[in-house]
Amino acid sequence: MRRLITLVSHSDNAPVVRAELRAIGGQYGQCGAQKPCVPNVPCPYTASLLGSAWTTDLEAGQEMYISGVTLEQSLLPAWMGCWDGDNNDGISILDVTEPDHPAYCFLRSEGVLNAHQYLNAYHRIGEYKPSLPEDRENEGPDVEEVDDDRESDTDDEGVKHALDIQDTSDLERLIWLPGKASEIKQILRDLNPFPDSGTRLLTRVLSELKENARVDLSGFQLTGAQLVQIVSGSAEIAFLDVSFNNILAVDDIPKLLEVTPTLRRLVVMGCSSVLDAHLLSLVQNEPSRFKSLEGLLHPAFLTIEKPDPYPTAFTFVN
Repeated sequence: MRRLITLVSHSDNAPVVRAELRAIGGQYGQCGAQKPCVPNVPCPYTASLLGSAWTTDLEAGQEMYISGVTLEQSLLPAWMGCWDGDNNDGISILDVTEPDHPAYCFLRSEGVLNAHQYLNAYHRIGEYKPSLPEDRENEGPDVEEVDDDRESDTDDEGVKHALDIQDTSDLERLIWLPGKASEIKQILRDLNPFPDSGTRLLTRVLSELKENARVDLSGFQLTGAQLVQIVSGSAEIAFLDVSFNNILAVDDIPKLLEVTPTLRRLVVMGCSSVLDAHLLSLVQNEPSRFKSLEGLLHPAFLTIEKPDPYPTAFTFVN
């Protein structure tokens, strides 16, 4: 469990886990429903993290080992009920809805157990005593509530007006204020289409948020040319997330790599215009254009079930 939590919450993995969950949201029926039926492995990348945590031990001071069979053979189908298998010790539940801060619990029957309660059923380890009383009240001063919605509406209108007149200089002078850069970034993320007048402002926002080596542009509807303009000025970018961009196309990716020679990991999840067949063909036929990358995260490469490598030669009918 500890290894899985570490892997899921790692900054390289959390964006992909989040993207896989978003992609399947509302797509399938509840457990036991006939249609639409959830596939065996709806989140293959997340499943691979589970497999790595379960079968690999790289603990310091311990002998490293890898055990078990292939990942596909180890996984139970997602449509399977929690208690349908041979289970004598209960089940472990890891909630990765927020992969940056995963939560977990254990079940032996219908009751939810924390780690101490679960272990105490097997080893008498005594009563858990929290460091602070559970009923301790917050003794901090009362804070007057502020109507955040009104302020957000004003900022939203201000940003859109500045983009319309193609003058964001006043906004650029304000982004150093606490929380202002994050607020403007979210407003820009919601723009569709994204105006060319917003690229300079977005670049300044990313700089203020210290998104230099790791840049999160997920959900932004940026064209390939706009993306190139925004990231070309970064000399140290190593991680870029452009997931859920419905405008980005396969042919834009090599151009993006040309202006970011330090880029090592590119996340392209949920991009409807980045077609599997086109991307696979480009990587296969022009591999040199991707040689600087260590990881290209796209559903085309994240599949558990492998196709038969041999063509069908004959059909046997019994």
